[in-house]
Amino acid sequence: MGLQGREIIDAIRISDGTAVMIKKVPYRPGSREVKIATILSSPENLKDRRNHCIPILDSFHDTIDDPRLVFLVMPKLHSSNDPHPKSVGDVVEFMRQTLEGLEFMHGRDIAHRDISLASIMVDSDTRKQSLQHSISEKTNTNHVRYFISNFESCQDLNTLPTFKSVAAVPERGQYPPELSGDNDVPFSGDVFALGTLFKKNFITPYSNFDTLIPLIKQMTARDPKKRPSMAVARSRFEMLVRNWNGSTLRWRLRPTHEKIGPRFVRTCAAIVREVLHLPSRVATSASLLMKQQSLRFLTKVHYAFRPYQIATF
Repeated sequence: MGLQGREIIDAIRISDGTAVMIKKVPYRPGSREVKIATILSSPENLKDRRNHCIPILDSFHDTIDDPRLVFLVMPKLHSSNDPHPKSVGDVVEFMRQTLEGLEFMHGRDIAHRDISLASIMVDSDTRKQSLQHSISEKTNTNHVRYFISNFESCQDLNTLPTFKSVAAVPERGQYPPELSGDNDVPFSGDVFALGTLFKKNFITPYSNFDTLIPLIKQMTARDPKKRPSMAVARSRFEMLVRNWNGSTLRWRLRPTHEKIGPRFVRTCAAIVREVLHLPSRVATSASLLMKQQSLRFLTKVHYAFRPYQIATF
């Protein structure tokens, strides 16, 4: 099958030509990755818009070479850093969806335990749409849908007699300090890991997100009991960004240590893009106003002539 020595390959589903990828997973009775991936891909869970876990389209065992292997068929995805976020809105949407996705997992009593940039992927179709919209400069934020993957370190807390050992594992360097002690709190490791991911990739490198610094500090607190739950973190995040308008979301990412020369040139370019975007926004606003006025007029007409409409002859 071409999978020898490779964990994941791209493939085409013959029935409908859909691009997919196939992941090779060692299978054992009660295999954690297969079990949790299957749970998160149940029909009921797939209906939930908050579910950002990569769906399992199909699975099958290797009945020819090695029955200890199982192959998971998933949608074709790309690295979440391809392309790299270019605007404030890109980053806000990344944060929103990852917070929402982990909140969903925690609501099902599942801790990811290895959340990192490598565990977050982007759907290839929405990625193409985002690139097209970025070129036309007609949107405030991207249209990308992010997915959480890599469930081999996940823990279903329903299978544990206690809440021990559910902190993030240190495979990708984003592990919380409580790993060295006995202070594990359910799900707090995921909160720490996601906060660290935000801090490392967006908060520290760019100066656009100072408003979010207090939340990130809470998420990465050394004491796990002082960290918010993922649901609370998402709620606070939404409150902090709810008043960011379209211009703010479209604005370029400003490197923290950007020199004056490049800053001037890039800021001028951003202003030009915003000015060029103004006519389309004015046209959209005018169109919306006309629709609202027409609706009010039709409503008045409807109520004015209502007695005649319901009369019988």
